Amino acid sequence: MSDEDSTTIPNVTLDEIFGALADSNLKITKEQKREVEKYLNKKYGIDAEWSADSFGLVRKGVIPGSVGNPIMHEVSVDEDRILTRAGRRLMRESMTRNQESARVCRALSATERREPNTIKQAKQSEDWKHWKEAIIKEVTSLVDTRTLVPMLTPTGVKPIGLKWVFKIKEAMDGSIERYKVRCTALGNLQKYGVDFDETFSPVVRMKTLRSLMAISAVRGYHLHGMDIETAFLYGDLDPSDPIVYVKVPEMFPLPPELEPYRGSERICCKVGKSIYGLKQSPRAFNKTFDKYMCKHLGFTRSKNDACLYEKEEFGETIFVAVFVDDLVMAGSSEAVIERFKQELSRKFRMKDLGVLTRILGMEVNYFDDHTLSLTQKKYINETLVRFHMSECREASTPMEPGMVLSKQMSPKTQAERLEAAKFPYRELVGTLLYLSTHTRIDIAYTVSQLSRFMDSHGSGHHKAALHCLKYLKGTVDKGVTYGTDKSEQLIGFSDSDWAKCIDTGRSVTGYVFYLGGGPITWTSKTQPTVAQSSTEAELMAATFTSKEAVHLRQLCYDLKIDCDDPTIICEDNQGAIALSLNPVFHERTKHIRVKYFYVRECVQEGEVKLHYVRTDKQLADVLTKATSKGIFVDMVDTLMGNTGLEYWFSDSTEHGEIEFYDDESDGNDSD
Repeated sequence: MSDEDSTTIPNVTLDEIFGALADSNLKITKEQKREVEKYLNKKYGIDAEWSADSFGLVRKGVIPGSVGNPIMHEVSVDEDRILTRAGRRLMRESMTRNQESARVCRALSATERREPNTIKQAKQSEDWKHWKEAIIKEVTSLVDTRTLVPMLTPTGVKPIGLKWVFKIKEAMDGSIERYKVRCTALGNLQKYGVDFDETFSPVVRMKTLRSLMAISAVRGYHLHGMDIETAFLYGDLDPSDPIVYVKVPEMFPLPPELEPYRGSERICCKVGKSIYGLKQSPRAFNKTFDKYMCKHLGFTRSKNDACLYEKEEFGETIFVAVFVDDLVMAGSSEAVIERFKQELSRKFRMKDLGVLTRILGMEVNYFDDHTLSLTQKKYINETLVRFHMSECREASTPMEPGMVLSKQMSPKTQAERLEAAKFPYRELVGTLLYLSTHTRIDIAYTVSQLSRFMDSHGSGHHKAALHCLKYLKGTVDKGVTYGTDKSEQLIGFSDSDWAKCIDTGRSVTGYVFYLGGGPITWTSKTQPTVAQSSTEAELMAATFTSKEAVHLRQLCYDLKIDCDDPTIICEDNQGAIALSLNPVFHERTKHIRVKYFYVRECVQEGEVKLHYVRTDKQLADVLTKATSKGIFVDMVDTLMGNTGLEYWFSDSTEHGEIEFYDDESDGNDSD
């Protein structure tokens, strides 16, 4: 990198450049300190003065300044010259890099700069007034709920430490919505059998939440959101669990007899209720909430999703989905929702969010034709900025047509592996995975393939991941839509791509289920064993799809959806349909594992019904391969629920009318 690309920073010390080390877990050696000092002194003329608590490392592509006074200059760093091998390793751990250019350090965003790590830092910040109000609110909650009870430290007890967590909550437009503070226990110091036992706590599944959105759009239900403030403080710890003691938090009120011991180890707090940070807190709150919902409010909990509740009264229906302390309510009228809010407020301190517009990082959009959609526009835009792709060219498909990723693209030499390690592949794929499992079914296949190379990614995989970002750049507003079909019929599509994996010869399964015209669950994954024909691969895919159909049917009963008729699964392979009806083609199918004939039992018991569709109308085809631009563009709107499913059933054939293929044909139209 040339000197012209770098900005000189005059009269700046290393303390100002690197900030404080107190909140960093990275270990900095003296050798690394000298390397950085020498480089910065030579290139920028900075006179360095080291101190044990003032050296930090560049994090997330950022050069922070001293606390409360960040440097706003941008500095270009030639990392191949600045540090030794050990130093470069630390640099890779803490910064992100664009594949085709050297890393550029940039200033912290306004929100990041204003989030302190300790009360001392909060007092020194310009937002201390807001932080103080949030701290007082949190302490008041701890006192009112008797979560922490101050006392003299029992003999032989070592209290668990506490940490104040500061967070600025942003609105959808990026403006500051509120200042939030939590007093959290250092649960990482807990020991099993000493401080905790059971920890499991359920949350609502995404397929359940999407199904609730779908029936709300079809039935015209009202959707509202609520948040339980300081939710974990309401959780009652099991008396049989070990007693937990924590240190006294800062600014916590003490009785007069204990005030002289403030700051010493002679006093601690006994945890009377669950507190944020404890491993058992989510479980304790969930049990408390469930007990109140079922025994006091008369709700019925779903047997298929432990965080879905339903209640009927006065001819009206309300469903409640719970994700930790976030509630989504779907009611047949505004009145039934308001009654529930009042009943819940008698037990918990609630924050009424009104009409549901955002949940779990997803935006809920309502339209005049009584449809609604789930999008993640804000998250996608933040992702593009995070990976320096906000100004990239757009792509029309999430993966280049016909591309097949393999281990042949992986690095072969140590130098290539070191170069590949500089690319933030795992971060990027993890981000894409969050999108593909929530609202972006259109990138499900691409992300599934990228996920197979977390430990062996090369430049070819990097290019494919960046191509997916280019596609997202042009489709930021896309999301799953519900209500385009006013039917409550559950419909599935099942497909496979035979021997797609070059490395193992295994096939790819893809399926998607629709309710109210929109997708509620989908998958794209490599099959666990090799299939010897396309018919066998399709049969395996149909079995996986049938298992999902049986589960969804049970969930539909909880949502008051009539599932007396078999669930339709659209399939484009006549041989697989034939095998689902009768044990035919013995010589060619005798090797197939018994478990893959589960679909036959489902058909015989009336759970599912395989429905033949042509390959050009197989929506799940997009979940099994990188299709051409024409096929993808034709299918993507229906795939995401923007149009109805009627067209995709035209010219199709019921399985009873199929003319089965002969012995010389494998029966797969896509071949």
